[in-house]
Amino acid sequence: VISGNAFVARFAEIIENAFERFFISAEILPINEQEAFKEALRHFSRIDRLSIYLHPSNPSSRDIWQPVDEKLRAMNAQDYREEYNGNRSDNGLKPDADEMIERKIVMAEDGYGHVEATGIRGGKIRTVSTRSLPLSAAAPRDSTASSSVLKALSDTFRSVLRRFE
Repeated sequence: VISGNAFVARFAEIIENAFERFFISAEILPINEQEAFKEALRHFSRIDRLSIYLHPSNPSSRDIWQPVDEKLRAMNAQDYREEYNGNRSDNGLKPDADEMIERKIVMAEDGYGHVEATGIRGGKIRTVSTRSLPLSAAAPRDSTASSSVLKALSDTFRSVLRRFE
């Protein structure tokens, strides 16, 4: 059995090496539960830092983040990063005050990047990331036939695909 982290690292390495690292950089990003990151942010009393990393979608985009995706494509950007640092003597950052940040968070939750926030939760400095909130589904045991595993996971796959309708 291989751990999730080991699989991600090895799979990306295989893809990169298959093309002898010629203009290829692979990164496996999880698809997150919808709204999971924003729900986690609601538990922070103050947000001190918000970091966003995105890359253009392939092949299509959702309506909510389509303007962000189109901008990345128009700029011919391979990836995009932005970071916000809040005033700690004040109430910190208010990411919900910016509609574009909302769109970027959803894009990251859909697997086209990641977002990380650091701030105060429960009186302690905490960090939450879209990488730490992956979508999960219960699957049958390893000895189960592949077709049965696929059938068991089909509802989860459909819920992800419905986001793009």
